[in-house]
Amino acid sequence: MLKKRIAYITDLNFISRCVLYGARDTLYSINVDNSYILRRMRKEIRSVISNEKLLDKRHAIAIVYSVDNRRVAFSIVNEASHGDRCYEIYAMSIVKAQQNKGYGGQILDIMLNQLFCIDACTLNLPASIRIRQLLLQ
Repeated sequence: MLKKRIAYITDLNFISRCVLYGARDTLYSINVDNSYILRRMRKEIRSVISNEKLLDKRHAIAIVYSVDNRRVAFSIVNEASHGDRCYEIYAMSIVKAQQNKGYGGQILDIMLNQLFCIDACTLNLPASIRIRQLLLQ
């Protein structure tokens, strides 16, 4: 059964690895060869975990999902704009070994059921087709 919890600072490496894996698989538009961008990404994730804020000060929250006490995924949702009560999916990744088991759909169901309003836009990237398909189900 999929369980969720707020991310701890000890999850920083797990979340960073998930984002880097996703970036290499074109899920995120991050240049993994640019050390400045990688440091900035890590700083952003640390800020969300520690302060519940993105670097631009919008409210955000990082959630870690586990099955049998093993981390299988994470998500970050944030205010669409400062002071907005509408939230958007900032990032979401599932560990490669745990993909295609229905966790993505379950995570989206959890997010959609718990947030009053969610801006579920996706970027126009080839990899965004996956999230768009899950949202439309």
